[in-house]
Amino acid sequence: RPGPLSGYMAGKGIRFATLWRKDNNKAPHPTPKINLTVKQFEDTIADMRKKGMDPHGTSAYRGADGAVRYIAGFTERGKGQHWEERHDLTADDYQTQLDHWSSNDYKLSSVHVYETPDGTRFMATAVKEDGDSFMWQERHGITGEQYQKTFDKLGEDGYRPRSICEYLEDGKPHFAITWIKYNKK
Repeated sequence: RPGPLSGYMAGKGIRFATLWRKDNNKAPHPTPKINLTVKQFEDTIADMRKKGMDPHGTSAYRGADGAVRYIAGFTERGKGQHWEERHDLTADDYQTQLDHWSSNDYKLSSVHVYETPDGTRFMATAVKEDGDSFMWQERHGITGEQYQKTFDKLGEDGYRPRSICEYLEDGKPHFAITWIKYNKK
Protein backbone atom coordinates (compact mmCIF):
# COMPACT_ATOMS: atom_id res chain seq x y z
CA ARG A 1 0.00 0.00 0.00
CA PRO A 2 1.22 3.52 -0.64
CA GLY A 3 2.88 5.48 2.13
CA PRO A 4 3.74 9.17 2.07
CA LEU A 5 3.38 10.71 -1.38
CA SER A 6 5.13 13.83 -2.62
CA GLY A 7 4.56 15.94 -5.74
CA TYR A 8 7.15 18.15 -7.40
CA MET A 9 7.86 20.02 -10.63
CA ALA A 10 10.23 18.36 -13.10
CA GLY A 11 10.65 20.48 -16.20
CA LYS A 12 7.15 21.57 -17.17
CA GLY A 13 5.34 18.66 -15.55
CA ILE A 14 4.42 17.33 -12.16
CA ARG A 15 6.02 14.12 -10.95
CA PHE A 16 5.20 12.05 -7.90
CA ALA A 17 7.26 9.94 -5.52
CA THR A 18 5.99 7.52 -2.89
CA LEU A 19 7.09 4.72 -0.62
CA TRP A 20 5.24 1.42 -0.74
CA ARG A 21 4.79 -0.77 2.29
CA LYS A 22 3.88 -4.43 2.33
CA ASP A 23 2.27 -5.54 5.55
CA ASN A 24 -0.34 -7.94 6.84
CA ASN A 25 -3.05 -5.30 7.02
CA LYS A 26 -5.86 -6.57 4.77
CA ALA A 27 -8.08 -3.53 5.31
CA PRO A 28 -8.73 -1.53 2.15
CA HIS A 29 -6.66 1.61 1.85
CA PRO A 30 -8.01 4.40 -0.32
CA THR A 31 -5.89 5.64 -3.17
CA PRO A 32 -4.22 8.94 -2.28
CA LYS A 33 -5.96 11.91 -3.85
CA ILE A 34 -3.63 14.16 -5.85
CA ASN A 35 -3.70 17.58 -7.50
CA LEU A 36 -6.37 18.93 -5.14
CA THR A 37 -7.16 22.61 -4.62
CA VAL A 38 -7.28 23.69 -0.99
CA LYS A 39 -11.10 23.41 -0.98
CA GLN A 40 -11.00 19.95 -2.56
CA PHE A 41 -8.33 18.92 -0.05
CA GLU A 42 -10.35 20.11 2.94
CA ASP A 43 -13.60 18.60 1.57
CA THR A 44 -11.86 15.27 0.91
CA ILE A 45 -10.48 15.13 4.45
CA ALA A 46 -13.93 15.91 5.91
CA ASP A 47 -15.57 13.23 3.73
CA MET A 48 -12.97 10.57 4.54
CA ARG A 49 -13.21 11.30 8.28
CA LYS A 50 -16.91 10.45 8.12
CA LYS A 51 -15.81 7.06 6.71
CA GLY A 52 -13.41 6.41 9.61
CA MET A 53 -10.28 7.40 7.68
CA ASP A 54 -7.85 10.08 8.82
CA PRO A 55 -5.27 12.11 6.89
CA HIS A 56 -1.81 10.64 6.88
CA GLY A 57 0.99 11.28 4.41
CA THR A 58 -0.37 14.62 3.24
CA SER A 59 1.78 17.01 1.25
CA ALA A 60 1.58 20.01 -1.05
CA TYR A 61 3.41 21.35 -4.07
CA ARG A 62 3.18 24.17 -6.57
CA GLY A 63 1.70 23.15 -9.87
CA ALA A 64 2.80 24.27 -13.32
CA ASP A 65 0.46 27.26 -12.99
CA GLY A 66 2.10 28.32 -9.71
CA ALA A 67 -0.97 27.45 -7.63
CA VAL A 68 -0.63 25.22 -4.60
CA ARG A 69 -1.96 21.69 -5.01
CA TYR A 70 -2.45 19.15 -2.24
CA ILE A 71 -2.07 15.40 -1.85
CA ALA A 72 -4.29 13.61 0.63
CA GLY A 73 -3.31 10.16 1.87
CA PHE A 74 -5.38 8.33 4.46
CA THR A 75 -5.14 5.69 7.13
CA GLU A 76 -7.88 3.75 8.86
CA ARG A 77 -8.56 5.19 12.29
CA GLY A 78 -7.33 2.86 14.97
CA LYS A 79 -9.26 2.20 18.15
CA GLY A 80 -8.77 5.10 20.54
CA GLN A 81 -7.06 7.29 17.92
CA HIS A 82 -7.77 10.87 16.95
CA TRP A 83 -5.82 12.46 14.10
CA GLU A 84 -5.38 16.14 13.36
CA GLU A 85 -4.03 17.75 10.20
CA ARG A 86 -2.99 21.38 9.76
CA HIS A 87 -1.82 23.11 6.61
CA ASP A 88 -0.94 26.57 5.32
CA LEU A 89 0.87 27.39 8.57
CA THR A 90 3.60 30.01 8.77
CA ALA A 91 6.70 28.98 10.74
CA ASP A 92 5.33 30.81 13.81
CA ASP A 93 1.89 29.21 13.43
CA TYR A 94 3.52 25.81 13.03
CA GLN A 95 5.52 26.25 16.24
CA THR A 96 2.34 27.28 18.08
CA GLN A 97 0.60 24.14 16.75
CA LEU A 98 3.52 21.93 17.85
CA ASP A 99 3.35 23.44 21.34
CA HIS A 100 -0.42 22.81 21.44
CA TRP A 101 -0.08 19.20 20.31
CA SER A 102 2.75 18.52 22.73
CA SER A 103 0.84 19.90 25.71
CA ASN A 104 -2.29 17.90 24.74
CA ASP A 105 -0.61 14.48 24.35
CA TYR A 106 -0.63 14.45 20.55
CA LYS A 107 2.29 12.85 18.76
CA LEU A 108 3.59 14.44 15.60
CA SER A 109 3.41 11.93 12.77
CA SER A 110 4.63 13.91 9.76
CA VAL A 111 5.73 17.34 8.64
CA HIS A 112 5.90 18.77 5.14
CA VAL A 113 7.13 22.21 4.05
CA TYR A 114 6.09 23.82 0.79
CA GLU A 115 6.18 27.10 -1.09
CA THR A 116 3.09 29.19 -1.76
CA PRO A 117 2.67 32.54 -3.48
CA ASP A 118 2.54 33.94 0.10
CA GLY A 119 5.79 32.29 1.20
CA THR A 120 6.89 29.10 2.95
CA ARG A 121 4.17 27.09 4.66
CA PHE A 122 4.12 24.04 6.93
CA MET A 123 1.73 21.09 6.94
CA ALA A 124 1.64 18.44 9.65
CA THR A 125 -0.38 15.54 11.00
CA ALA A 126 -0.49 14.37 14.60
CA VAL A 127 -2.23 11.56 16.43
CA LYS A 128 -3.61 11.22 19.94
CA GLU A 129 -4.13 7.62 20.95
CA ASP A 130 -4.84 5.39 23.88
CA GLY A 131 -1.60 3.97 25.19
CA ASP A 132 1.85 5.30 24.52
CA SER A 133 3.19 3.53 21.43
CA PHE A 134 5.87 6.06 20.51
CA MET A 135 7.66 9.23 21.54
CA TRP A 136 8.60 11.96 19.10
CA GLN A 137 11.03 14.76 18.44
CA GLU A 138 10.82 17.44 15.76
CA ARG A 139 13.24 19.97 14.30
CA HIS A 140 12.72 22.49 11.53
CA GLY A 141 14.76 25.31 10.07
CA ILE A 142 17.98 23.35 10.51
CA THR A 143 20.87 23.10 8.05
CA GLY A 144 22.32 19.87 6.69
CA GLU A 145 25.14 19.99 9.24
CA GLN A 146 22.68 20.53 12.09
CA TYR A 147 20.54 17.71 10.75
CA GLN A 148 23.49 15.29 10.79
CA LYS A 149 24.43 16.22 14.37
CA THR A 150 20.82 15.83 15.51
CA PHE A 151 20.48 12.55 13.60
CA ASP A 152 23.57 11.18 15.34
CA LYS A 153 22.45 12.29 18.81
CA LEU A 154 18.84 11.13 18.53
CA GLY A 155 19.98 7.88 16.87
CA GLU A 156 22.08 7.12 19.95
CA ASP A 157 18.92 7.63 22.00
CA GLY A 158 16.94 5.13 19.87
CA TYR A 159 15.06 7.60 17.65
CA ARG A 160 14.62 7.05 13.91
CA PRO A 161 13.53 9.57 11.25
CA ARG A 162 9.86 9.26 10.31
CA SER A 163 9.46 12.15 7.92
CA ILE A 164 12.11 14.35 6.34
CA CYS A 165 11.40 17.39 4.22
CA GLU A 166 14.01 19.62 2.61
CA TYR A 167 13.08 23.18 1.71
CA LEU A 168 14.76 26.46 0.88
CA GLU A 169 15.08 29.16 3.49
CA ASP A 170 16.90 32.33 2.43
CA GLY A 171 17.97 30.45 -0.71
CA LYS A 172 19.71 27.71 1.28
CA PRO A 173 18.59 24.12 1.99
CA HIS A 174 17.00 23.52 5.37
CA PHE A 175 15.18 20.55 6.85
CA ALA A 176 12.06 19.75 8.82
CA ILE A 177 12.23 16.29 10.40
CA THR A 178 10.11 14.13 12.67
CA TRP A 179 11.85 11.42 14.68
CA ILE A 180 10.06 8.66 16.55
CA LYS A 181 11.06 6.12 19.15
CA TYR A 182 8.74 3.17 19.74
CA ASN A 183 8.12 2.26 23.33
CA LYS A 184 8.91 -1.30 24.33
CA LYS A 185 5.83 -3.39 25.03
